[in-house]
Amino acid sequence: MKYILTTAILLSIIASTNSYAQQEVNPAWEETIRERLNHILEEKYHSHRRDEGGALEKGAAAQAQIGVETLVSGVERKESEIHAAINPTDTANIVIAPIQEVVAGGSMGGGELALPLYITTDFGATWTKSSFEPGGGGGGDPVLAFDADGTLYFSWLKLDFQGFELSIAMNFASSTDGGFTWGPVGTIDQGSMNFQSGKMVDKQWMACDHSNSPRRNTLYTAYVLMELAGMSQQFAIAVKRKLPGNAAFESQIATITDASFSQVQFPSVNVDADGRVHVFWWGVRNGVSGLWHSMSTDGSTYGAIHKIADTRFPEQGQQSTVPSHLPQRLGVMPQFDVDANADSEFKNNLYATWNANPPSPSAGTYSDPFNVYFAYSSDLGATWSAPQRVADAPDTTANQFHPSISVSPSGAVIVTWYDGRDHAQNEQMHYYTAVSFNGGTSFSPNVRVSEASSNMHSDVQGSFGIGDYDRALSTAHYAIPIWSDGRGNDGDLNVYAAFVPLESIIPVELSAFTAHVSGNIVTLRWTTETETNNAGFEVQPSPDGEAFSTAAFIKGRGTTVLRNDYSYQDEIDDVTFYRLKQIDFDGSFEFSPTVRSVPALPSDASLEQNYPNPFSASTSVTFTLDRDAEITLTIHDALGRKVRTLASERVERGKHTYTWDGTSDEGKTLPPGMYMYTLRTGTGTPLTGKMTFE
Repeated sequence: MKYILTTAILLSIIASTNSYAQQEVNPAWEETIRERLNHILEEKYHSHRRDEGGALEKGAAAQAQIGVETLVSGVERKESEIHAAINPTDTANIVIAPIQEVVAGGSMGGGELALPLYITTDFGATWTKSSFEPGGGGGGDPVLAFDADGTLYFSWLKLDFQGFELSIAMNFASSTDGGFTWGPVGTIDQGSMNFQSGKMVDKQWMACDHSNSPRRNTLYTAYVLMELAGMSQQFAIAVKRKLPGNAAFESQIATITDASFSQVQFPSVNVDADGRVHVFWWGVRNGVSGLWHSMSTDGSTYGAIHKIADTRFPEQGQQSTVPSHLPQRLGVMPQFDVDANADSEFKNNLYATWNANPPSPSAGTYSDPFNVYFAYSSDLGATWSAPQRVADAPDTTANQFHPSISVSPSGAVIVTWYDGRDHAQNEQMHYYTAVSFNGGTSFSPNVRVSEASSNMHSDVQGSFGIGDYDRALSTAHYAIPIWSDGRGNDGDLNVYAAFVPLESIIPVELSAFTAHVSGNIVTLRWTTETETNNAGFEVQPSPDGEAFSTAAFIKGRGTTVLRNDYSYQDEIDDVTFYRLKQIDFDGSFEFSPTVRSVPALPSDASLEQNYPNPFSASTSVTFTLDRDAEITLTIHDALGRKVRTLASERVERGKHTYTWDGTSDEGKTLPPGMYMYTLRTGTGTPLTGKMTFE
């Protein structure tokens, strides 16, 4: 009865949401947004009653094989909407925070929710559940963030209902021992709503400044601020901050959006390598659904708003294209990250990923499969690249959705997502990842990180859903996807993580292979953009481009994401073809394209005396080459002025004869006298002879 009454009140509050007209967007979108807000409130209302005990409920620890997936929790319950953070001072310390169903019907059916914290201090080999209990009441949206010195912050939403008023608090706590013990609970912002007026806060995201700016270790929280006054509602993206050394957040609220936004949701906040604060969100601005960005250079005031891309989220359609999935429980939260690594080649690049129907509001239909899209900015968000698909599977049938993103300390961009490509009916999902080592310009071949497919059907797991987000983490050498998994087909959703060595994804990417000839010396040069387990290169010449031998072995750089240049010189007497045989440490190999080299100057070219000499009508000039060459044969007068070009072309090896009839290039007969003929073959000393024209 309490749940029914609560639902009725929430629907009454939300039903007055202002309408808007989105350009070329499904007309049911407004009603869907109202339903979406209702589901958000429903999810957050159900209490956080925790299960007792600090250990895992199915065994004391789960064992991981580094490089493959590991079961983090294994509880016989549903867990999803996963956030996680990795300690920058000790990357073996990872903390994961999902929402957990305690009583059936949790997220969508009126049950009860909990917020467990899972901790590893040995890089995923064992996991322990924290005994931290944030308190009763409803809520959700777990978010974690470490500061630069290893202090961990945990935020969540807590809802309570009293009479006809709904109150909400955005709470937080901090830990200085990697998540095991926690300080007192504080409040970032809060509000309450009734039939006539009120304020609500939702969907917070946190980030700490890890730079060496004056604001180092400042904690920022971006969230949705909703205010109701009679029949008028306002939605805004807001940011608050907590200065280092202060126990509480500042009272000042920075409101980023204005009245041009009729709807906003899914904010994210990140801090770059120089301490600038970047806020991203989805919103409808002047009727256009899109992803947006704004930046602060001082941590308190925010500048111009830039559009990242147009979007078509699943909720904008009548139904989900993923079979048996509730569209409102698919999770459409876009995710963003910043390359905050001071030494990275792509320092301060901004990256965005999201799942949607085709990216243009005027393209495709809502029955098209979901795709994971990606865009980047290299100018602090002023402009963005065109959206690109991350998945390398065809986009005609399989759904890819629910992406996460992380930028590693080495500058690699990791994107993870659910993918239906491996199931003929597009119903069972695997978890995939791809990595960009060139600042988002392109991605590696996709890597499946889950060992078994996952049944995410809403009817199987009681409409609990996979929440609004999963989480990707990374170190300098590992991608760490973390996701909710339903492979048991028994209604449970468990937390899984994979530890994927980046070196297993990095290809040996050969970006250039050229040959330059000087005389009879050829210089081969090649460049790699990335290398994985690269033992080195065999340099292989061939006289005909078919039969190759090995002339030398050039040692490789092993595994690296840095660009490397190589060179090799060889002496040739004839046309020679070259290729590279790139060899891994395990003996596997690949061949490069083939290049062709021709000596520019034959070492023993000979020029004969013209015949007859002297001559009156015509004379012949003969020369011999031991190999093919580019040649010019010219006639000069006694003052050295060129008067005739007999040949300027590539000729084959052997003897060649050209005839001169005593005329110029213009066809005029030249006066009698002494003339010179000169053979040039590209480099080296020209060969010259004298003749007399009578």
